[in-house]
Amino acid sequence: MNKVPHLDILTVSALYPPHIIGGAEIIAAAVDEGLQRAGNDIFVLSTSTDAAMRTDTLSTLDNGVELNRLAMPRPYTALNYAPHPAWQ
Repeated sequence: MNKVPHLDILTVSALYPPHIIGGAEIIAAAVDEGLQRAGNDIFVLSTSTDAAMRTDTLSTLDNGVELNRLAMPRPYTALNYAPHPAWQ
C-alpha cells in the first residue's frame, strides 16, 4: 500500500477567516482544513485587516492551522467597502 507523504503547506491569502468578504477566504480555509485532517501541517500567511490585528505574530486556529497575519500597506481597505447595486 502506498503511503501518502506528510507535507508542510503554505497558503497565501489576502484575507482568511474569520475575516470574510468573498468566497476565496472560505475556500482557502476549507481546503486547508481538509489537508490538515489528512495529516499535513498547514501554515497560512495573510494580511491584517485593521491596526488592532497588526501584530506580526503566529497563532494557531481552532482547526489546527497556523496563521500569521502580516501588517502591510494595502491599496484598499478590505472590510470597509460600500456595496454597489448590481447594475454598477
